[in-house]
Amino acid sequence: MACLELKNFYSMRQGRVLAVWFETFLYFGLK
Repeated sequence: MACLELKNFYSMRQGRVLAVWFETFLYFGLK
């Protein structure tokens, strides 16, 4: 169960990083 929680947390963290990178890309693209 702990392994599943860790995997879910890692996936959420990775998704957050990807979202931030995408926002940065759009910001510089519009600028």
